[in-house]
Amino acid sequence: QAQPGQRPGAAVGGRSPSYRGTRALTRLSLAPLEVAAFGEVAAGPGDDTVRLADATRGAYRKVVVRGDRLVGGVLLGDDLDAVGALARAWEGDEALPDAPLLHLLTHDGGR
Repeated sequence: QAQPGQRPGAAVGGRSPSYRGTRALTRLSLAPLEVAAFGEVAAGPGDDTVRLADATRGAYRKVVVRGDRLVGGVLLGDDLDAVGALARAWEGDEALPDAPLLHLLTHDGGR
């Protein structure tokens, strides 16, 4: 019988019965303001936080980085094209490139 937090049938065949949780990305449109949040938005010990506030465009971005991984973020503004690139890096648990600032603050992941 599955225990809380254990997938039914996970122990069959010697597999580890672990559940890593669901990774949720929330995106709201409150015309003309858009809001997106994902992962851990509060930095923990040893985490780095990158913030960008652009009063001219009415945009705010905050991302939390742990080592070479993006672990969460909050984006506010009227143009959230960057959400796609950031969400892919976060959902895929991908290592950030050598110049992570471009990846975190541009629309196309710094490509």
